[in-house]
This record gives sequence, structure tokens and C-alpha cells, in this order.
Amino acid sequence: MKYAKLLKVFIALILLWGVAIRIFLYLQNRDLIIDEANIARNLYERGLAQLALPLNYEQYAPPVFLWIEKVFVTLLGYSEYALRLYPLLAGIASLFLFTLVMERVGSLRSVWYSLFLMVVSYTFIRYSSEVKQYMPDMMITLGLIYAALTIDIQKIPGARFFITWLVLGSVAIWASMPSIFILSGIGCYYLYLCTIEKDRSQQMMMAGIGAAWSVQFLIYYIVILRPEANSEYLQTYHAAYFLNLVPKNIGELKHNWYLFLELLNQSSGYAVLCWKFNLVMMITGIIFLIKKDMSRAMLIIVPVFLALLAAALHQFSLIPRVSLFMMPLFLLMIGYGVEQVMQTKLIILQAAMILMAFYAIKNFNITPELLKHPNKDEVLTDEFAFLKKHNIAGGQLYIGNGSTPAYIYYTQIHPGKGNWQQLTGATLLHWDSNYEDIATHAPDTSAFLYTAVGQEELKQHKAVLEKYLRCTDSIEIIAPRCFVYLFVKK
Repeated sequence: MKYAKLLKVFIALILLWGVAIRIFLYLQNRDLIIDEANIARNLYERGLAQLALPLNYEQYAPPVFLWIEKVFVTLLGYSEYALRLYPLLAGIASLFLFTLVMERVGSLRSVWYSLFLMVVSYTFIRYSSEVKQYMPDMMITLGLIYAALTIDIQKIPGARFFITWLVLGSVAIWASMPSIFILSGIGCYYLYLCTIEKDRSQQMMMAGIGAAWSVQFLIYYIVILRPEANSEYLQTYHAAYFLNLVPKNIGELKHNWYLFLELLNQSSGYAVLCWKFNLVMMITGIIFLIKKDMSRAMLIIVPVFLALLAAALHQFSLIPRVSLFMMPLFLLMIGYGVEQVMQTKLIILQAAMILMAFYAIKNFNITPELLKHPNKDEVLTDEFAFLKKHNIAGGQLYIGNGSTPAYIYYTQIHPGKGNWQQLTGATLLHWDSNYEDIATHAPDTSAFLYTAVGQEELKQHKAVLEKYLRCTDSIEIIAPRCFVYLFVKK
């Protein structure tokens, strides 16, 4: 009893740590990056009904996510804080939902390790304050699994069960694209329980719920998802993150393995000893989960299998942020593996496992670094301040293609746009802009600003400009990708 109380206090402290570091990062209020700015542009330009249509600027986000965002910015303004509030709340809620799910899948003693990994992972922390649907996807994943574990099909009245899951599933489909994978796992979970009980009426009820979900997802796919998912831009951009359905050689097999390993790394650690330990715990968890509780195995494993299959069919990208919803499922499997080790009577094995677990956490913990150094990426407003210091006006300014979304957000949408009015009217460059022509027609004093740009691309552009212009001052910070160059004509 005393051990259980201490464990609850320990878990509560881990949760407190997780909440605190997420709020801390949110309060740093870093600049919006390209995709975030493009989401903000869609929100600013559209009403609620139009947000249910395919988005502009190569963006995808589910309607419910966008509607929630629209409510926040309508009430609070288009600041970074307002735009990131929903992901922050989703990130905090995910910690508590994961704890509840892990307790039901395993027990109190198996929660702490996998929860610790979630709390200290940079991936989970970062997307708790980013204007994208990835953290809400994770929250919805855990919420659906928790609902399945708490709603007993054998005890709840049939009509109530039907309405509950019809509503939950319908909202989830329009709120989170990968929720269809989770709902498929939930359908398998309940159908398995019905089959064991040989309850034909419950099987038919689940078939009806599944049909309703499928019809809605088909509509969603045809109207919103297919035009974007099958676009040449997205297919090209995500090509490296698709699996090979039938690997034809060792290279294709390695490609599949590295994609899986990256998801495991981002959810549980990069150090070789750490990911190997976590992989062993995951495999252990899968084996014992299938052996001891097939229904819950289906609930957790089926969504992962279907997502991987979709990736092999080039219909789902395994780029880590898009696959964020899967990562807590990895942690559930790892946690269940830890549970099996903790159930053994071998004290030496338990002690070794605990020591290895703390070693993994120590090597994976990003929070001390986040406390020391602000998290920055594509810091456009620092570049703006530099330009104002040099009295650059919009007519003298050229904005790189990748910086355009954030430039538009900060000069036309952001509540503090008045601070940057002198920079409005800049020339917006494109990926195929003719830099020879630009350099020869540039004003006597000009400035070129870049954020989301590759080093090789930037090098090529600079080489052309410097044939005609002389650089007098600059900002070059590679890590946050901040580049500004002031030029005068030679």
C-alpha cells in the first residue's frame, strides 16, 4: 500500500514536470514557421464553412481542428499565443490520457517509464506548441482508446452504446485524419469481444457503426483528403517517407527499417543502447499482449499495422510529425513490456531493468537544454528588427520563397503588424525567380531575407547576387535558419 502511494506521487510529479515544460515552451512565444503561418493565412482568409474545403498554400488540416482554431483567434486575436493554445491544451491532456490508458493496459507500476519518455521527448514537447493538428491527433488517439477501454459493450445498453460510438467516431473522423486507423482498431476490439461472447446482435451493431464511420471517412477522403494527398507536390515531398510494400532488395528493406526506427527514436530515445532496450521492451509487450489479451492487442496493434500498410500504398506519410499519433502506441507497447519484467520474481532482472530505464530517460531528456536555450526556428522578427535598424523599406526588400508565408503573417495578420509597416510592399521571390535580372534591377541599397531555405540553394542565390552587388552587413545563423543580407551596387 505504501509502495502504491509513493508510486502515485512519483507519477504525479512526472505529470507536473510534463505540464510545466510544455507551458514554458509555449510562453517562449517563438515566431511562426512556414507551415504555421500558412495555417494562419487560411484561418484569416476563410469563414467556418470554407475551412471544410481543401486548404490553400499546400496545407492540410481537418475541419474540426480548423474550427477550434478559428474560435480561438476570433476571441483572442491572431497572435502566436492564440494560435498555439489548442495544441498546448491537447499536449497537456495527452499526458493525462496516456497515464489513464497505460494504467488500464498494464498497471500503476508500468506507467512511470513510458510516461517519463513522453514527458521529456522533444517531439512531444515541440508539437504541444505548434500550429498544426499533430498534437490534437495524438490527444484524440488516446481519448478514443481510453473510451474503448472504459465503455463495456457487455454492460452498456445497446442503443446507448450505438449512439455513443456513432457520435465519438463521427467527431473523431472530422477532427483527426489518422483517427480512422484508431477506429479500425476499436472496431476489431469490440468485434473480438462480441465473437467470444457469440453475441450476434452486438456484432451487427458494430457492423452498423463501422459502416457509418466508413461512409463518413469516404466522403471526407473524396472531398478534402484525396485532392491534397494525391497532389504532385505532396507525393513528391513525402516520397522518402513511404514504405516499400514488397522490398525487392536490401536497400528497400533498410529504407523500411530506418523509417520505423526514426519513429521509435523520436518517441523513446536515440542512443543505441536506449533504442535497443526499448525495442526489446516493445517486442516483449507485443508478444505478451497477444498472448494474454488479444482484444487489447487489436486495439493497440491494428492501428499501427494499418498506418504502415497505408504508408506502403503511398496513402500515408511516415514523416514523424504526421505519424505523431502512433508514437504513444509505441510507448504503450514498451510500457506493457516493462510491466511483464516487473511481474517477474527475479529481483536482479527488475533492478537491471529499472537502471536501464533511468539511463534511457537521462539520455533522452531534452528539458535541461530547453530551459537553458530558447527554442528558435526561422526567427523572422529578429531579421525584421535588423532591417529596421538599417532603415530598409519595403521597396528595397526581397523575401525568399520559404519566408513569404511568415512575412505575410507578420505584416498583414499579426496583432503587432503595425511594428513592421515600413517593411510592407516587399518583392516576394519564387523558387524559379531570375536572380540575374533581380540583381541588375535592384535599388542602390537592397536587402534579401531568407528563413526556410537549404544551404545549397542559399549559396547559389548569393553567388549570383554577389556578381552585381556588394554585401555590407548580414545575419547568418544556421541553426534557426536566419539569413539577411544588405547589398549596395558595385
